[in-house]
Amino acid sequence: MIVVVRHGETDLNTNVLIPGHRCTTGMIGAYFNSIPADNNIFIYSSNNGVYRTYSFKSKQ
Repeated sequence: MIVVVRHGETDLNTNVLIPGHRCTTGMIGAYFNSIPADNNIFIYSSNNGVYRTYSFKSKQ
């Protein structure tokens, strides 16, 4: 199944799994949490078998 998620849609209740390596999961964490002062995005990376959840905030 392919789900298209458009930014700004507020009635969408969908979970999206984005698997990746340390650099990918670290970058996603930095997007939601901001880049750390020391620029080390790996503090947000996920280990094998571990996942993190993030929520989009509505613009409304």
